[in-house]
Amino acid sequence: MRTLITTIVCILASLAAVNGAAAQTHSVRVVIPFDFSASGSQLPAGTYTIANQYGLTWITKSGSREATYLRATPATDSQPDDSRVVFSISDGQIFLQKILCPQINMSLELLPSKSAIRTQAHRVSNQGN
Repeated sequence: MRTLITTIVCILASLAAVNGAAAQTHSVRVVIPFDFSASGSQLPAGTYTIANQYGLTWITKSGSREATYLRATPATDSQPDDSRVVFSISDGQIFLQKILCPQINMSLELLPSKSAIRTQAHRVSNQGN
């Protein structure tokens, strides 16, 4: 019985150690001088902190405690030597597309919102008529 308890305690301790290592938050502060959209959320110009932990990515405007969660996947294209934030423009709107920060191992590509995907599919189907 004592051996079983010791084994369980060792397993729990090792899981806590692994969890602590994976719990590291990567974040970057960005000044964005224009209004933009990120994963379907409209955000005003300002200073933002973009953070990633446990596979979740969120953006928070400085001075605010409200976080906007972003749909993101790891960026798979070539990595720049320096950090950068990539935007795209479509129909007069500016979209946050990528966050590339190789120094802190945070290179993410934002996924479009579901409404943006539906709008794009609607445009394609209308062009076919």
